[in-house]
Amino acid sequence: MRLIPVIVSLNRRQTMKRILIIAILATAIPSLALAQTNDNKAAPSGKAEQEVVQVSKEIVEAYGRNDFAALDRLLADDYISTQAYGIQSKAQLMDAWKSGRIKYSSASDTDLSVKVYGDSAVTTGILTLKGRNPAREFTIHARYTGAWVKQKGQWRLVASQLSEVAGQPTAEINKINESTRMFVNAILAKDWAAVASLHTEDAVVYPPHDRAVNGRAAIQAWAEKSPPITALNQR
Repeated sequence: MRLIPVIVSLNRRQTMKRILIIAILATAIPSLALAQTNDNKAAPSGKAEQEVVQVSKEIVEAYGRNDFAALDRLLADDYISTQAYGIQSKAQLMDAWKSGRIKYSSASDTDLSVKVYGDSAVTTGILTLKGRNPAREFTIHARYTGAWVKQKGQWRLVASQLSEVAGQPTAEINKINESTRMFVNAILAKDWAAVASLHTEDAVVYPPHDRAVNGRAAIQAWAEKSPPITALNQR
Protein backbone atom coordinates (compact mmCIF):
# COMPACT_ATOMS: atom_id res chain seq x y z
CA MET A 1 0.00 0.00 0.00
CA ARG A 2 1.47 3.36 -1.03
CA LEU A 3 0.45 6.91 -0.25
CA ILE A 4 0.18 9.84 -2.64
CA PRO A 5 0.18 13.09 -0.64
CA VAL A 6 -1.89 16.11 -1.52
CA ILE A 7 -0.19 19.40 -0.71
CA VAL A 8 -2.61 22.20 0.15
CA SER A 9 -1.57 25.56 -1.30
CA LEU A 10 -2.61 28.64 0.66
CA ASN A 11 -2.30 32.29 -0.20
CA ARG A 12 -0.68 33.52 3.01
CA ARG A 13 3.07 33.00 2.91
CA GLN A 14 3.45 33.28 6.68
CA THR A 15 1.33 30.12 7.19
CA MET A 16 2.58 28.19 4.15
CA LYS A 17 5.39 26.18 5.68
CA ARG A 18 3.38 25.27 8.74
CA ILE A 19 0.39 24.12 6.70
CA LEU A 20 2.53 22.04 4.31
CA ILE A 21 3.27 19.39 6.91
CA ILE A 22 -0.28 19.51 8.27
CA ALA A 23 -1.64 18.91 4.76
CA ILE A 24 0.56 15.85 4.29
CA LEU A 25 -0.56 14.45 7.62
CA ALA A 26 -4.18 15.28 6.81
CA THR A 27 -3.94 13.08 3.71
CA ALA A 28 -2.52 10.19 5.67
CA ILE A 29 -4.58 10.25 8.85
CA PRO A 30 -8.13 9.42 7.57
CA SER A 31 -7.21 5.85 6.61
CA LEU A 32 -5.53 5.28 9.96
CA ALA A 33 -8.56 6.60 11.80
CA LEU A 34 -11.02 4.40 9.89
CA ALA A 35 -10.28 1.39 12.05
CA GLN A 36 -10.54 3.40 15.26
CA THR A 37 -14.24 4.26 15.16
CA ASN A 38 -15.03 2.15 18.20
CA ASP A 39 -11.94 3.13 20.22
CA ASN A 40 -12.38 5.18 23.36
CA LYS A 41 -11.21 8.73 22.77
CA ALA A 42 -9.33 10.50 25.54
CA ALA A 43 -10.81 13.85 26.51
CA PRO A 44 -8.66 16.78 25.35
CA SER A 45 -6.50 17.85 28.26
CA GLY A 46 -4.64 20.95 27.03
CA LYS A 47 -6.11 24.42 26.63
CA ALA A 48 -5.36 24.49 22.89
CA GLU A 49 -7.00 21.10 22.36
CA GLN A 50 -10.10 22.27 24.22
CA GLU A 51 -10.23 25.44 22.11
CA VAL A 52 -10.09 23.43 18.88
CA VAL A 53 -12.79 21.06 20.13
CA GLN A 54 -15.04 24.04 20.93
CA VAL A 55 -14.57 25.70 17.55
CA SER A 56 -15.07 22.37 15.76
CA LYS A 57 -18.34 21.98 17.67
CA GLU A 58 -19.39 25.50 16.67
CA ILE A 59 -18.80 24.70 12.99
CA VAL A 60 -20.94 21.55 13.16
CA GLU A 61 -23.70 23.45 14.96
CA ALA A 62 -23.52 26.21 12.35
CA TYR A 63 -24.08 23.63 9.61
CA GLY A 64 -27.13 22.28 11.42
CA ARG A 65 -28.81 25.68 11.70
CA ASN A 66 -27.56 27.00 8.34
CA ASP A 67 -25.71 29.78 10.11
CA PHE A 68 -23.50 30.86 7.24
CA ALA A 69 -22.37 34.03 9.00
CA ALA A 70 -20.80 31.82 11.68
CA LEU A 71 -19.23 29.58 9.04
CA ASP A 72 -17.82 32.65 7.29
CA ARG A 73 -16.18 33.66 10.58
CA LEU A 74 -14.86 30.21 11.53
CA LEU A 75 -13.54 29.13 8.12
CA ALA A 76 -10.30 30.74 6.93
CA ASP A 77 -10.62 32.99 3.89
CA ASP A 78 -8.63 30.50 1.81
CA TYR A 79 -10.40 27.42 3.19
CA ILE A 80 -10.76 24.49 0.80
CA SER A 81 -12.83 21.31 1.05
CA THR A 82 -11.73 18.12 -0.69
CA GLN A 83 -14.28 15.42 -1.45
CA ALA A 84 -14.58 12.59 -3.95
CA TYR A 85 -16.05 14.87 -6.61
CA GLY A 86 -13.35 17.54 -6.35
CA ILE A 87 -12.07 20.55 -4.45
CA GLN A 88 -14.21 23.54 -3.50
CA SER A 89 -13.10 26.90 -2.19
CA LYS A 90 -14.75 28.82 0.60
CA ALA A 91 -16.15 31.29 -1.92
CA GLN A 92 -17.79 28.48 -3.91
CA LEU A 93 -19.27 26.91 -0.79
CA MET A 94 -20.56 30.20 0.57
CA ASP A 95 -22.25 30.91 -2.75
CA ALA A 96 -23.99 27.52 -2.73
CA TRP A 97 -25.09 27.97 0.88
CA LYS A 98 -26.30 31.56 0.64
CA SER A 99 -28.16 30.92 -2.62
CA GLY A 100 -30.10 28.09 -1.01
CA ARG A 101 -28.85 25.49 -3.47
CA ILE A 102 -27.62 23.54 -0.46
CA LYS A 103 -29.67 23.59 2.72
CA TYR A 104 -28.97 21.42 5.76
CA SER A 105 -31.59 19.94 8.05
CA SER A 106 -29.22 18.47 10.66
CA ALA A 107 -25.53 18.05 11.44
CA SER A 108 -23.61 16.02 14.00
CA ASP A 109 -20.15 14.59 14.54
CA THR A 110 -18.64 11.77 16.58
CA ASP A 111 -15.27 10.19 17.29
CA LEU A 112 -13.48 13.55 17.43
CA SER A 113 -9.72 13.47 17.92
CA VAL A 114 -7.41 16.50 18.15
CA LYS A 115 -3.65 16.87 17.73
CA VAL A 116 -2.12 20.30 18.28
CA TYR A 117 1.28 21.40 16.92
CA GLY A 118 1.93 24.90 18.19
CA ASP A 119 -0.41 27.21 16.27
CA SER A 120 -1.54 24.40 13.96
CA ALA A 121 -3.80 21.43 14.62
CA VAL A 122 -5.29 18.35 12.96
CA THR A 123 -8.73 16.97 13.79
CA THR A 124 -10.36 13.73 12.72
CA GLY A 125 -13.87 12.46 13.26
CA ILE A 126 -17.08 11.30 11.60
CA LEU A 127 -19.47 13.94 10.26
CA THR A 128 -23.12 13.33 9.42
CA LEU A 129 -24.95 15.98 7.39
CA LYS A 130 -28.53 15.78 6.17
CA GLY A 131 -30.05 18.26 3.78
CA ARG A 132 -31.23 19.00 0.29
CA ASN A 133 -29.61 20.15 -2.95
CA PRO A 134 -31.39 21.07 -6.20
CA ALA A 135 -31.59 17.41 -7.23
CA ARG A 136 -32.58 15.54 -4.09
CA GLU A 137 -32.36 15.08 -0.37
CA PHE A 138 -29.02 13.77 0.78
CA THR A 139 -27.21 12.29 3.75
CA ILE A 140 -23.45 12.59 4.08
CA HIS A 141 -21.81 10.18 6.51
CA ALA A 142 -18.10 10.75 6.16
CA ARG A 143 -14.87 10.49 8.07
CA TYR A 144 -13.17 13.85 7.96
CA THR A 145 -9.77 15.36 8.58
CA GLY A 146 -9.43 19.06 9.31
CA ALA A 147 -6.32 21.27 9.24
CA TRP A 148 -6.42 24.27 11.57
CA VAL A 149 -4.33 27.40 12.12
CA LYS A 150 -4.56 29.93 14.93
CA GLN A 151 -4.83 33.34 13.31
CA LYS A 152 -4.89 36.49 15.47
CA GLY A 153 -5.85 34.44 18.51
CA GLN A 154 -8.70 32.60 16.72
CA TRP A 155 -8.63 28.98 15.60
CA ARG A 156 -9.86 28.74 12.01
CA LEU A 157 -10.33 25.75 9.74
CA VAL A 158 -8.13 26.08 6.63
CA ALA A 159 -8.71 22.73 4.92
CA SER A 160 -10.81 19.61 5.26
CA GLN A 161 -11.01 16.27 3.53
CA LEU A 162 -14.12 14.09 3.67
CA SER A 163 -14.27 10.40 2.75
CA GLU A 164 -17.56 8.53 2.72
CA VAL A 165 -17.63 5.85 5.41
CA ALA A 166 -17.90 2.45 3.78
CA GLY A 167 -17.07 -1.08 4.84
CA GLN A 168 -13.62 -2.36 3.92
CA PRO A 169 -12.06 -5.79 4.50
CA THR A 170 -10.12 -5.85 7.75
CA ALA A 171 -6.94 -6.98 5.98
CA GLU A 172 -7.05 -3.94 3.69
CA ILE A 173 -7.64 -1.60 6.62
CA ASN A 174 -4.63 -3.07 8.39
CA LYS A 175 -2.46 -2.51 5.31
CA ILE A 176 -3.58 1.10 5.06
CA ASN A 177 -2.96 1.64 8.77
CA GLU A 178 0.53 0.19 8.58
CA SER A 179 1.45 2.33 5.58
CA THR A 180 0.06 5.39 7.32
CA ARG A 181 2.10 4.75 10.46
CA MET A 182 5.24 4.26 8.40
CA PHE A 183 4.58 7.46 6.47
CA VAL A 184 3.95 9.63 9.54
CA ASN A 185 6.88 8.14 11.48
CA ALA A 186 9.22 8.69 8.52
CA ILE A 187 8.19 12.35 8.30
CA LEU A 188 8.67 12.92 12.01
CA ALA A 189 12.09 11.22 11.82
CA LYS A 190 13.05 13.28 8.74
CA ASP A 191 13.80 10.00 6.97
CA TRP A 192 13.19 11.30 3.46
CA ALA A 193 14.34 8.09 1.77
CA ALA A 194 11.64 6.22 3.67
CA VAL A 195 9.08 8.92 2.82
CA ALA A 196 9.97 8.65 -0.86
CA SER A 197 9.76 4.84 -0.77
CA LEU A 198 6.11 5.09 0.24
CA HIS A 199 5.28 6.97 -2.98
CA THR A 200 4.50 5.29 -6.25
CA GLU A 201 7.11 5.53 -9.01
CA ASP A 202 4.95 8.05 -10.87
CA ALA A 203 3.78 10.04 -7.82
CA VAL A 204 3.57 13.82 -8.15
CA VAL A 205 3.94 16.39 -5.37
CA TYR A 206 2.75 19.95 -5.95
CA PRO A 207 4.75 22.31 -3.67
CA PRO A 208 3.16 25.72 -3.10
CA HIS A 209 4.47 28.39 -5.48
CA ASP A 210 6.81 25.94 -7.22
CA ARG A 211 6.91 23.43 -10.04
CA ALA A 212 5.51 19.93 -9.66
CA VAL A 213 7.91 17.28 -8.43
CA ASN A 214 7.60 14.10 -10.50
CA GLY A 215 8.71 10.64 -9.45
CA ARG A 216 10.01 8.96 -6.32
CA ALA A 217 13.66 9.99 -6.69
CA ALA A 218 12.78 13.62 -7.38
CA ILE A 219 10.42 13.68 -4.39
CA GLN A 220 13.20 12.45 -2.10
CA ALA A 221 15.60 15.08 -3.45
CA TRP A 222 13.00 17.80 -3.02
CA ALA A 223 12.21 16.71 0.55
CA GLU A 224 15.90 16.63 1.49
CA LYS A 225 16.38 20.12 0.11
CA SER A 226 13.25 21.67 1.59
CA PRO A 227 11.95 19.31 4.29
CA PRO A 228 8.48 20.48 5.39
CA ILE A 229 9.01 19.00 8.85
CA THR A 230 11.05 22.08 9.76
CA ALA A 231 7.79 23.95 10.14
CA LEU A 232 6.31 21.52 12.68
CA ASN A 233 6.21 22.42 16.36
CA GLN A 234 5.37 19.39 18.48
CA ARG A 235 3.85 19.75 21.93
